[in-house]
Amino acid sequence: MESEDKYIIEGVEITSKPCRSRRRGHNPEVTGAQTLYVPDITPPDTPGSDIESEVKELELDHHDYKYLDHPADVILTSHGTGIASALESLVIAMFGYMTDLSLVEPKKRKRIKVVTNSLPRLIFSILDQCLYLNSAYRFLVKYVRINNGIDVHKLLKGDVNVEVEVALYGDTFDHDVHTQGTEIKAATYHGLRAEIMIGPHKIIISDEPLYQQYRDELPAVLEELSSDDFAKADFKLYALVDI
Repeated sequence: MESEDKYIIEGVEITSKPCRSRRRGHNPEVTGAQTLYVPDITPPDTPGSDIESEVKELELDHHDYKYLDHPADVILTSHGTGIASALESLVIAMFGYMTDLSLVEPKKRKRIKVVTNSLPRLIFSILDQCLYLNSAYRFLVKYVRINNGIDVHKLLKGDVNVEVEVALYGDTFDHDVHTQGTEIKAATYHGLRAEIMIGPHKIIISDEPLYQQYRDELPAVLEELSSDDFAKADFKLYALVDI
């Protein structure tokens, strides 16, 4: 039986059903993975209006990302030391493609939570839920903070759920203030890839046939490595998004 992932958006818990039984939601997903159904409830802003100190810290962050050409869509790619840094840059890349982030003021904070036992599901789900906040509530994300306690070693073993909390800082889209770039309609599993470098070890997480050798070698590599090794690893993430 396929596992179910859980998401929490501003306090509303949602269970993502296995692909065959999911209902289609606001932002249709391609390549066979149905979108989860989300109640049409406007999430309130996170209680506590003083986020100034958090924003000042976030302003110091450096995000490493770029865009790769694709015949029909676009590939977001990001780099970081540790999975949290790479994921944060991937989210910033997505919103930077849709608007000029220099015009977005971090006036509001939203929170999402993902519970999953899979690294690809984690990457996809964070992008998917950020797009939901954008499409349903016109929320633009300027800064991201992902809790740094993600145990990638456990995720790759797939035998335990990992809970990841994400804080998103930005503002509601305003035609008089913000630019309208290219709309990203959906994140996809197709083309989703994580490349991890730990010393002499190169790990590639992808469903593409080209990387079958890396999938075959993964169990043995995981036996040689620890959670601490992954915390300091070099991550490159690739995500194909539908535009």
